[in-house]
Amino acid sequence: MAPHPFEKPAMSHPEYILTLSCHDQRGIVYRVSGFLADHGCNIIDSAQFGDQETKRFFMRVHFAREDIEITEQSLRASLAHLSESMSMEWELHDAARKPRVMLMVSKIGHCLNDLLFRYKSGLLPVEIPAIVSNHMDFYQLADNRFGVSIGDVSGHGVETAIVMGMAKIERPMERHPRRSPTLRSSTPVLPMRSVD
Repeated sequence: MAPHPFEKPAMSHPEYILTLSCHDQRGIVYRVSGFLADHGCNIIDSAQFGDQETKRFFMRVHFAREDIEITEQSLRASLAHLSESMSMEWELHDAARKPRVMLMVSKIGHCLNDLLFRYKSGLLPVEIPAIVSNHMDFYQLADNRFGVSIGDVSGHGVETAIVMGMAKIERPMERHPRRSPTLRSSTPVLPMRSVD
């Protein structure tokens, strides 16, 4: 069977995502890239941003650990020393582990459409357990592949939408046979109560 055209080849070396932030200072990229090279790692992709207002520097580095003698534990220990010397906050994640992402959408659906296209094409390596909305406008885009929570959260803030989505992810609601009279699709409506 031929591989999916957008599918990445299997990792030959363990890959990681390093995210970090610290006070903006000269030589951060140099020190981080040098650290990775010195520890048998090869950078696959890197992005950084310096916030002029807060004077904070943010960096995300996707890299492969190619030296088999360097363990993940020793890499983490060495990163801890580097972070102390730079007053840096950092996280290291296994790139093979897909993060769970809840999507929230309102009346404008082009971003949801783009994210779902990238997800279905294999370009967005995430798990999408739920899509939360306060409108019925784009529920068809979910294509019965995702849990869709629809409820009136308007005026209750983002926190309420997140709670709704978490409720859907943690305890899937029963699909009720009744349907909204305004819908022409066979997709069941999931009744939600407003959360205050």
